[in-house]
Amino acid sequence: MAKQPVVFIQAPLVVGFHDALLTLLQEDNRRMANHLVLTISEACLDMWPLTLQDYKGPGTGEQQDAKIALNPERFPRLYALYTSLPPGVKGITMINLLNRHQMMKEASPEEANAALNRMLLSRTCDGTRAEGSVVDAQVAASVASVTPAMSPAASVIEAGVGVAAQVDPKQAQAHQEVEEVFDPLVNMPAMTF
Repeated sequence: MAKQPVVFIQAPLVVGFHDALLTLLQEDNRRMANHLVLTISEACLDMWPLTLQDYKGPGTGEQQDAKIALNPERFPRLYALYTSLPPGVKGITMINLLNRHQMMKEASPEEANAALNRMLLSRTCDGTRAEGSVVDAQVAASVASVTPAMSPAASVIEAGVGVAAQVDPKQAQAHQEVEEVFDPLVNMPAMTF
């Protein structure tokens, strides 16, 4: 099967309408901010699906161009949604959806953290480790720093221990050994910006 190409979500961000998205995307590390936005939206898609309001244009105002790379392997549900939208509304609809998810994350951080934890656990417990699993851990840490109500990293660890306790001890030990092999950055010092 042919590898699906990365697509770019392109649409103008309007100041006053897309403020939640603008605030996050104006951080120093744009790539990490893009990944955080997409990870949160991928996790929250079931709770806060696409609505008719997402199809509407934001109106007039100061605009800033946005270009977000959407990788089909890391964000399969967002990719499927994007490719199913009709031409001409893909960019603005996805930008509105991403912005609404950021606003909902700020309004209901506990629900967003729970959705993020479910998504991250489903990726690791299924035995299918995504290529960006190290980045997903960084995203979980970023969400914890943005929304201090509940630490997703702690919830993932607690839930992971609960899952490991339900399986055969030999399988749990093998799973731990496999996890140690998958972390190539374990010996690197912390990065400062």
